[in-house]
Amino acid sequence: MLKQQSKLSSMELFVTGYLCLVIDLIAKPGSVPIKYCAAITILASALDIAVVYFLVAGIAEWKNGAKLFDLTDTSIAVKPAFFCGFLLLAVAAGDTIATTFRFLRSASDWQLSFLVFLLLTLAVAVYASKLGVFSIARTAEVVLVLLIFSILLIILSTLGRADLQNLKVSVDPAGEVIHAALRGFSVSPSLFAWFVLVSQSGPQKQGLFFRVLLAVFCSYVVFTLVGELVLGGFALGQSQPFYTLARIGNLSVFRRLDSLHSFVWALVLVQKLAVLFYTASLLLNGAVKKLTANAAMAITAAACAVAAILLGRIKMQMLPLILTVATILVFLLASLRKGENPPSES
Repeated sequence: MLKQQSKLSSMELFVTGYLCLVIDLIAKPGSVPIKYCAAITILASALDIAVVYFLVAGIAEWKNGAKLFDLTDTSIAVKPAFFCGFLLLAVAAGDTIATTFRFLRSASDWQLSFLVFLLLTLAVAVYASKLGVFSIARTAEVVLVLLIFSILLIILSTLGRADLQNLKVSVDPAGEVIHAALRGFSVSPSLFAWFVLVSQSGPQKQGLFFRVLLAVFCSYVVFTLVGELVLGGFALGQSQPFYTLARIGNLSVFRRLDSLHSFVWALVLVQKLAVLFYTASLLLNGAVKKLTANAAMAITAAACAVAAILLGRIKMQMLPLILTVATILVFLLASLRKGENPPSES
């Protein structure tokens, strides 16, 4: 059975949230690159991060004295918020699997069929989520160490190719920053899943949400700068710039850094899917109290599979925008519920 929600520490929540949000910066399967230089995209990212922070923080604090995701609440008013949250996370998990398969097909000589890949991924994600939130959080700490090790190796292996002359300067910085910020703006459903974990883990230190977003932004700065320093203008058209760095980089004892990078990225992917599955099942249990934990997990896996199959057949250019709007609406819907419990500080 799915283990009951346990209290996570601020550090465990930080690491879990960071991994869920940073994965799309490391390898962005299916993304549409914004063809601006690093100076523009970094400023645009800072603007987007600020908007996300104030928007989500404002929604989370909208109802004074109300806890956003009190899964013990049995009132009818919370059921629509819980069920919509479940659907959002199931679709997000399906999209993650579908876009991951596209990335693997484009990055390597991938022979596995989509159906087999889907079943294997679902099995791993379900198993990981059924281990419980403590296991997910503890595994996240190990995965983070491997991720940092992989990133440092890739950066060190490509520094010899870096050239300051590759950094571009914009002729219209203000206009391009605004345009890039509008095109690149998104609110990940993973952020909603992370807030579910936070709200179930008791009071947290002030600034936890800010620190997670700051860490993701700093990672974006590193990835973007290194990509442009090494690849120059070639980086602008790359949807997988960091993976490209992994392919061209090598050290004396590390040759296939792209294989190492892909392996670590796959671990982060499983971590993200485990969080999505776990929180989606919690929300479904909150919406339908009579469901057992195993039934909730089975329905979550089925909904994710349907979403993955549909999104695997149809690549929707508007999907990031749709998920962004849906995530904000679910946050708003959850904030409208009545409650007396104090909110978790994030």
